[in-house]
Amino acid sequence: MNLQGARSLGGGRLAIALVLLCLTGSMHSVAAQEHQVRDGVVTGEPVQEAVIQIDGRLCEYRRNVVDGALRGLPPVRDVVFVNREGKVLVRFVEGELHAGELAETVERALTEGWGCKASIERVGNHAYRGG
Repeated sequence: MNLQGARSLGGGRLAIALVLLCLTGSMHSVAAQEHQVRDGVVTGEPVQEAVIQIDGRLCEYRRNVVDGALRGLPPVRDVVFVNREGKVLVRFVEGELHAGELAETVERALTEGWGCKASIERVGNHAYRGG
């Protein structure tokens, strides 16, 4: 709304218009910044989440090996072990890494285990279908 448009409104309408203009402007700036804050850290980059399931005899207990392998990938921003059953939440820069590469990295790191396998359970809010 420009100044001429504001003048054409009545006194009460002008105040309402200015309040709405201020609110929508501030809401827009909050929405623009929302994608830049993840876990209290401003990154400025879009982050994707994937859940990896680790299976095999005692493989899920080798957390230090898995953590080191995943954090060694430059696009990985965070690694969180969700439970004792081998679920790992990984946050990585969207578009710089294919989710399947995360599972491959974990399997390579766990070659000393007995039949260790890693698979992607989901990416974002969707079940992983490969590809």
